Amino acid sequence: MSFLSSHTLHFTPLTPVHIGCNETYEPTNYVIEGTALYEFNPDTAIRNLPDIARKELLKIVTGKPTKEMLKQVQALFYQNRESLIGGAEHFFPVGDGVAEQYKKRVGKAAQYEGRGRQVINNLEIERTSYNQANRKPMFPGSSIKGAIRTALLDSLNKGQPLSHNLKQKRGAAQNRGFQESLFEGKFHTDPMRLISVGDAHWVTDGDIPGNEIRFAVNRKRRLQEGERLQQSMAEEKGLSQTLECVSAMQPRCITGSLNIQDVSEIRQTHGKVPKSELQWSVRDIAALCNRFYTKLFREESSAMQKLGYLDANWVRLVSMVLSENMQRKLDNNEAFLLRVGRHSGAEALTLEGVRNIKIMTGKGNAPKYKDAPQTWWLASTDKNNALGMMPFGWILVEIDTDPAELFSGVDEMHRFNEGKADWLRQNQDYKNSLKDALDKKQQEEQERQMLLDKKRAEEAEQERLEMERSAAEDAQRELELSKLSPIEREIAEFETYWDAITALTSGNWEGDSQKEAAEFIRDRMKAEKIWREKSSKKNPAKDKPFARTQIVLGFLK
Repeated sequence: MSFLSSHTLHFTPLTPVHIGCNETYEPTNYVIEGTALYEFNPDTAIRNLPDIARKELLKIVTGKPTKEMLKQVQALFYQNRESLIGGAEHFFPVGDGVAEQYKKRVGKAAQYEGRGRQVINNLEIERTSYNQANRKPMFPGSSIKGAIRTALLDSLNKGQPLSHNLKQKRGAAQNRGFQESLFEGKFHTDPMRLISVGDAHWVTDGDIPGNEIRFAVNRKRRLQEGERLQQSMAEEKGLSQTLECVSAMQPRCITGSLNIQDVSEIRQTHGKVPKSELQWSVRDIAALCNRFYTKLFREESSAMQKLGYLDANWVRLVSMVLSENMQRKLDNNEAFLLRVGRHSGAEALTLEGVRNIKIMTGKGNAPKYKDAPQTWWLASTDKNNALGMMPFGWILVEIDTDPAELFSGVDEMHRFNEGKADWLRQNQDYKNSLKDALDKKQQEEQERQMLLDKKRAEEAEQERLEMERSAAEDAQRELELSKLSPIEREIAEFETYWDAITALTSGNWEGDSQKEAAEFIRDRMKAEKIWREKSSKKNPAKDKPFARTQIVLGFLK
């Protein structure tokens, strides 16, 4: 495939951006300590847990899966978080409110419904798109291209309502027919097939974390006189959306590409190409995106600011960034605004003139349809705080710019995030200290295990040698017994000579056998040096060897 032009796009997120990837941080692979989320591999975590905790975990998970089991696992991991943090693979900031909610709910029920039924808050956090190789945030090319497509379609529609024929269709069929009517064709003549947008990847060094955890809170767009800034019904019930986002105000932190295909190559293959007026250049694309998104950004920001929702520092900084030389770039279509990802707002996803937005009116009530939503979703560090928030999804895109070229507000951007650099160093030091402690503990455990294995090996060797010695003694004894007469062998089987004398006096043998037995007992007593025909004691009756010798002598006469 040959390209008419190739361009590098530099992305600066002006607000938190969440582009879902159908993955979540599960409470079984992360813990939150302080204002940091530490992610770990469950298999690694099991190895890092203390022995007692590991045995307790295995005891918990061997039972039937239940809500109680989930709570127990969450609580166990939190109680042993220092061991898990030391082996964490990844960590990044969370808002104070997120950390507080986690601490209150980990291992517990989020709320109780009727009849005391528990509703478990499993503390899942929706992940934003990321590079599997280095775990850094990224913007999928499909998301960027989709946002561009919306702006191009809106420019062609010019605020017109749906035609009568399209109104007769529903859902995907209506949407497909509408887009085909604006682009004047289907697959081969769709002008977007000429535009190729690659995935945009993280390019900033590691001075600050690229992502963070935020609450998504819902706020009214219009308040009646005297009405307070209300929470949504879900928030009032203790439920909330928790999202991982690319952090705001990180200049040119992500870079991607946009290529425009050469139509002459297509003509040579099948001849079907988009109309010439729909073969846009990169500057055309920038102009149409600015036409659609810049107006929306300024109108929305102004309305949010009037209601006091927005973070004052962010308002001041975004005004600075979009002034002076950056404004010239926007005017010259060397840069443009886009809105991407979750909670971008219905206006950024639909076209002027055909918006028909579904408005929920409460349980049991039929929904209404209007040309504008009634609420905004905003990014907040604390779901209970109605102020100090930012919208979701706004990014500034520069085309083929020199990364070394500064623009207004860059220094202020760094100051906006300078606390994150300190945060990263402090938490890296904390994680390293726990890792050192974990490594030391594991080394000590390995050394203890090595000593235990050595001791066991030595004991096993000693046992083997003892068995060999015993076997040799048994063999030698068996050899010696084999040389004896049956009576001698019988006597030799007694453990002591006294047992043999007892058998002799009990009449075990008679006649010649009795005398033979007595002779053998005598010889055994002499060998053991306890044969005593005379006693040196004053009272010979108390001299046991003498007394027993006299018994044997009585059978030898």
